[in-house]
Amino acid sequence: MTTEKFVVDTQEKAVSILMSYGEPIADAGAYKNVKVGNISKINGKTGEPFVWENSGEPYAIVNLRVISIDGYKQAITHMKDDEFVEATNQALSFNASHEMADRLLAIGRANIVVDLVDSQADDDGNTEEVLRVVDARPVVMEKVKKANLDSLMALINGTEEESEPETKKLEEEPIKE
Repeated sequence: MTTEKFVVDTQEKAVSILMSYGEPIADAGAYKNVKVGNISKINGKTGEPFVWENSGEPYAIVNLRVISIDGYKQAITHMKDDEFVEATNQALSFNASHEMADRLLAIGRANIVVDLVDSQADDDGNTEEVLRVVDARPVVMEKVKKANLDSLMALINGTEEESEPETKKLEEEPIKE
């Protein structure tokens, strides 16, 4: 069996991907249950791992399946120029430790905080405010306690009072350290 790499080489494929991002985000704020796309731990251009400049620790780029209004406008510009890959690379993303990126990918959903931050300076030193992910956490799942067989049988036989099953919240951990 051969596996072919998915290539965004047509307008139809690019439009399908852009539509999967949902309504573009126009405002700073908290957004729940955002789908995690893929993570990148290796720089595709250099083949080297991404590392934080200040600590030398490795990090991953976490790509989300959501787009800002500015990213959406950039995607439209790329689409008009038949730059389909570039158009689909406008979704929001952020950097995280490998451990956190792996957790986010495994869960597949994140709660994020988006805020206005200054963009990187252009060649003239100018910046502009753009929407960026400033915090993200895996969606917290509730873990149901396993039922005890004796208790279950007692409930079925009517020899024990019914009660709500216990649930335990899993701890949230911030992405930023």
